[in-house]
Amino acid sequence: MKRALAMSMLSVALLLCGISKVLAEDAVVEAQRLFKQYTEMERAFDPSLGELFAPNAIIKDVRVYQDGQTKTITWSGNDYKQVLRAGLPVAKIRNDMNNYSAMTYTRDGANVRIKGTRHSLLKKYSAPFELVVAPSSANGKTTWKIIEELTQSEL
Repeated sequence: MKRALAMSMLSVALLLCGISKVLAEDAVVEAQRLFKQYTEMERAFDPSLGELFAPNAIIKDVRVYQDGQTKTITWSGNDYKQVLRAGLPVAKIRNDMNNYSAMTYTRDGANVRIKGTRHSLLKKYSAPFELVVAPSSANGKTTWKIIEELTQSEL
């Protein structure tokens, strides 16, 4: 009897570990899908890129000036949507595009942290890039949103 109970508990534990692993893999797949959408919309200069950000997202851009000084600019998700709507048409005119490399996806609780390098094709520099994405439920539907973006820009 004790052995049967122990085997049942072991089976449940293994099942839960398997489910947990599947959920973790699903989260990374969702993060990869969202990042692909992000890069496609950015490359298309699509102003609806802002819709990928949660309203309460935190966006920080460390601006590095030619004299070495830095200044951090911070926006909320809602404010950043406005920045993108105004800035993407200008970026399109200038053909200001980015490439991303060395991307990694790491689970952080229910979230996924995406890290890599962003290379500005126009300004010819590379800098660290990071997104944190999370599941968001609304109207019984779960979607993934960007809740944090950390970038560095050379001016």
